[in-house]
Amino acid sequence: EQMRAIDRRAIEKIGIPGLELMENAGRGIAHFIKDIFSGETKGRRVAIFCGRGNNGGDGYVIARFLNTWGATVQVFLLTERSQIEGDALANLQKIEQVGLRITKIGAQDALPILSGVDLIVDGIFGTGFHGQVEPGIAKVIDYLNSSGISILAIDTPSGLDNDTGGVTGACIKATHTATLALPKIGQYFYPGRGHCRQIKIIDIGMPVEAVAGEEILVNLTTSGGGK
Repeated sequence: EQMRAIDRRAIEKIGIPGLELMENAGRGIAHFIKDIFSGETKGRRVAIFCGRGNNGGDGYVIARFLNTWGATVQVFLLTERSQIEGDALANLQKIEQVGLRITKIGAQDALPILSGVDLIVDGIFGTGFHGQVEPGIAKVIDYLNSSGISILAIDTPSGLDNDTGGVTGACIKATHTATLALPKIGQYFYPGRGHCRQIKIIDIGMPVEAVAGEEILVNLTTSGGGK
């Protein structure tokens, strides 16, 4: 909830374009993926699963960068294209223009074969998710979790309540969680913590004053000498 308020403050009061923050997020996560692949993305196969919101928009930016760097990228939409709007739609149009392969997965459609895929990227739901995942998407999440392929979650594992750490029903079990700007409280409380594994904070250029205005009174204590 605090992070959403910070986003609104940055966009509406400070005037940072949402499209700029999305570009920074996608680029930052793409570089993190390059690090996961030990600096070499050429020839790697990546499957990106996108929902209707800005998490999906981040996924399209990631797809564009990885494609430029020589990876084989396939994007799967878990929503109707007509439901995608705003900044996410602008970035979807960009990857359509460069001819990236985009496949819509409906509730009744067969699940994609992921043999040979090196990494799955989860861009289905964002940090605003609460409640229980609908059955059609729950089937996809369960399938991805059982695939044996490493999963990188954009901002947070889909299905996690980021205010509480609660999980009700299906939730992505990420290998890497590339969380944007600041860590989220629910990512450090169980059972949510167990769905995040490695948490990497991605700098998206969030203005210091946007964060300061929230007056956050939460600190994360670690055993790493303050690192």
